[in-house]
Formats: sequence, structure tokens, C-alpha cells
Amino acid sequence: MEPELCAFLRSIGCHDAIQIMEQKKLDLTVISYMSVDDLMQILPKLGDRIVLKVFLDEEIKKKQES
Repeated sequence: MEPELCAFLRSIGCHDAIQIMEQKKLDLTVISYMSVDDLMQILPKLGDRIVLKVFLDEEIKKKQES
């Protein structure tokens, strides 16, 4: 898992999600392809899923620009 993703999840209080994502070997690219139902299993709160998607979009855009 990318350090930026880990730090972001910590900042929104999703510590359990960090452990799950590390166990399942989920990174930014994989998460960007996950369905809403898949994300619900890791992040049950709608607000957390929305801010994660925004974060992912921003990080992917940064990587494409560099």
C-alpha cells in the first residue's frame, strides 16, 4: 500500500481499513477499479467511501502528470 494512501486513511480514522487493504494487497490502482459493494466491505460509511474516491482521483491525476 502506498504511504500516501495509508496516511490518508489514518487522517480520516479508518485504521481497520489500512489493515484490511494491506492483507488483501490493495493499492491505489486496484481500489480505483473496485465496485461500491466491494468498498462497502472495507469502508461501511458512505462519507469515507466518497472522500476515498476523491483522494484516489487526485492521486491518479498526480501520477499521470508526472
